[in-house]
Amino acid sequence: MEPVFTLQYSEWLVAEELKNIFKDKSVFIPLSRQEKGIDLILYNFKNNKNKVLTFQIKSSRTYLDKTKEVDYGHLLFNQFKIYDNADWFILCGIYPSPENSEMSPKNFKWQHIMLAFKNEEMRDFLSNVKTKKDNKMDTKFQLSFDLNSNVFQTRGCPTRINLNNYLLKNRIDDIKNSF
Repeated sequence: MEPVFTLQYSEWLVAEELKNIFKDKSVFIPLSRQEKGIDLILYNFKNNKNKVLTFQIKSSRTYLDKTKEVDYGHLLFNQFKIYDNADWFILCGIYPSPENSEMSPKNFKWQHIMLAFKNEEMRDFLSNVKTKKDNKMDTKFQLSFDLNSNVFQTRGCPTRINLNNYLLKNRIDDIKNSF
């Protein structure tokens, strides 16, 4: 019998994105699903030293906005445990491209949104996820986004919070500097 290795689509998508952004580095994926806190590793060998960054990936399905609160959709995440061995957290959402309405199913296209948080930033973010009504810890948080690359926290906070600074494309230098 041949062993079969599977990977969640969101983890593959983040690995592919990091591979394309950091062409001079390698992406490793732990073979064991038992490794808590690490979904992939970004590796660099420089000046005769091995350097690694560890990533935890969290994903959400996308809920298209019917209320027109935002121009496109929402991602809903459960609170999760922060492991010390993860250097970075990537929140990932996959959504249908707006151009799909004129396409046949075989040509259907998907897009994604990714936010990157350092471990301490994610820890701080989750500790501030509170209900609006009584300011108690909320079990979920929601990110809402439009097609102009604007993303906001809209659940788990008293007012809408702009999170554009955490978009992966805006964190590339921070990740490079983490090595």
